[in-house]
Amino acid sequence: MEVDAERVIRIRRVVAVMDCGLPVNRSCVEAQLEGATIDALSAVMSGEVTIENGRTKQRNFDTLDEKQGCTHGGNG
Repeated sequence: MEVDAERVIRIRRVVAVMDCGLPVNRSCVEAQLEGATIDALSAVMSGEVTIENGRTKQRNFDTLDEKQGCTHGGNG
């Protein structure tokens, strides 16, 4: 990862590993890894965890703000 003088962040390389057992379709495995990587990087770049009284205010995915990139609504 690089950050330039204008605070622009560039990610030059990502290495990802998956233990998926016997892959039936390599394209599906690659797509899953690519999607998970993009999702993780999006969360890191736009997410925020706030601390209040020594504890995190966001206790789980359902308490994250949607604009932070998490659209998981819980169990449904």
